[in-house]
Amino acid sequence: MSRQQLQKLSDLVEQILSMSMERRRTMQLVMEQTDVRPMVEALAAQHRLKADKPVEVNLDMPDDLRLRTDRNHFANIMSNLLDNAIKYSETQAHITITARRTAEGVEMRVEDQGIGISKDRLPYIFDKFYRVPHGNLHAVKGYGLGLYYVKTMIRRLGGEVTAESTPGRGTIFKLLFHDENQGTTG
Repeated sequence: MSRQQLQKLSDLVEQILSMSMERRRTMQLVMEQTDVRPMVEALAAQHRLKADKPVEVNLDMPDDLRLRTDRNHFANIMSNLLDNAIKYSETQAHITITARRTAEGVEMRVEDQGIGISKDRLPYIFDKFYRVPHGNLHAVKGYGLGLYYVKTMIRRLGGEVTAESTPGRGTIFKLLFHDENQGTTG
């Protein structure tokens, strides 16, 4: 458990440093072909182990889907989205992650059945230090940097992210990694 917490702290420090470097425009990305499914499976397994509630993660993606990306930042992006899906689910987390190659590139969706985000708060979730007020969820910790990091890094990786949500039904994050940065499947 200590090792997991140390890794989480290390990941947060890396994210903060990366954002700091991003502001200076000096960050160098290491773009390489990455097998999506094994990476997402490993991240899902890590999050299931450290969660304080039952977590079910369903993957709907081809085994041979590859993405040209910076592995560390891609892993941090997915880890942030998984972490939020778990944190903002009530007694158990049900998460579905889909990925497909389209004419535009690789599209991914991270969908949860958590508490959701109201329509008036949704435009701000990617802002630096923004946290959606959830009156009775004092146990949810964070600094409002996770989704800011997700959006910043996806842009740096040549993609975009959007979110849809319905209070009481869950949230869907849609990621698109544009084709000019992508390799092929297999």
